[in-house]
Amino acid sequence: MIQFLRIDGDDLDALGVVMGHKKIILEAVKKLRTHIDPSASEPKAAAGSSAPVASSSQVVPTKSVKAVAKPQEERPPPIPKKNSKRKKKVDFANMTISKPVGCVRKMHISFDIQDARFKLQNVPKEWLDAGFHRQFGVALAHCPKKKIEEYESPIPAILIYLKEKWIQSDGPMQEGIFRLAPSKDECQQVRDALDRGESPDTIKPDIAATLIKQWIRALPKGLLNATNQALIAQAAKNMCTIESVLERLPLLQRCIFMWCLDVLNIANDHSEHNFMNRRNLSICMSPNLWKHAADADPMVALDFSSKVCEFVEKAMEHRAKQLEALKAAAPDILG
Repeated sequence: MIQFLRIDGDDLDALGVVMGHKKIILEAVKKLRTHIDPSASEPKAAAGSSAPVASSSQVVPTKSVKAVAKPQEERPPPIPKKNSKRKKKVDFANMTISKPVGCVRKMHISFDIQDARFKLQNVPKEWLDAGFHRQFGVALAHCPKKKIEEYESPIPAILIYLKEKWIQSDGPMQEGIFRLAPSKDECQQVRDALDRGESPDTIKPDIAATLIKQWIRALPKGLLNATNQALIAQAAKNMCTIESVLERLPLLQRCIFMWCLDVLNIANDHSEHNFMNRRNLSICMSPNLWKHAADADPMVALDFSSKVCEFVEKAMEHRAKQLEALKAAAPDILG
């Protein structure tokens, strides 16, 4: 029986079985194989193959297929974490500084406190051309200043210098002082010399007075623009006190304005010789104290300019009375 189950098509050909009977016999053999041994119905392994055929009760081991990793996109390197530990503070106070070796002084810059000017030696010409000594058109915060006892805040050194030259040349006695303009070329030459850091020994009185007005006018912001415009108009009409306006000014602007009033009062004290009273002096000085906006209405600006002039005249009188009171209280200081 077992030999019969092993019969195949070649055996039937050797026995001379016809094709029709051959097919029937092979089908019968196949059914018997399946009935006796179900595993017999599985196909035979290919010739030359060494892989064993697993039975129904055996588990055929499967080969594990390694997954091919896809190429990852390039990522930026991770940012290193900052060290949370605090750095130790360096004790500079206890450090020793060694002496310099092989130093060569190529330029020297110092500041003269008396003249409130920079002293330069071997400085490149580009520095001087850039306005290192510039005096006109500089913001108040950047102007060299000198301390004077009569004022709480230091006064720009250029104003003190011009006042000294003005008094030395008998400026208060000159007719039309602060009103008559000097030679334009001569005035510009002195101004350029001051901007170069030079200090002329003598300056004509009319040039000194004109340069005081030009310095105030060249400020980036008007000297009185820091206060309220309406308050100035009220003080001009005696609707408020002069002190209420001065209190609104910052300390530096207030001291410079009071210095300006003192210079004008010196000229007013010699009005018999120079023919310049408070009214005339205020007309000449007030246009330099307030800067109108570029888009201001011309009629409104003209009307307010007259109020500034009246305010300066009243402020001069107020300052003169104030100095008289201080002089009476402390004659040793202001005498």
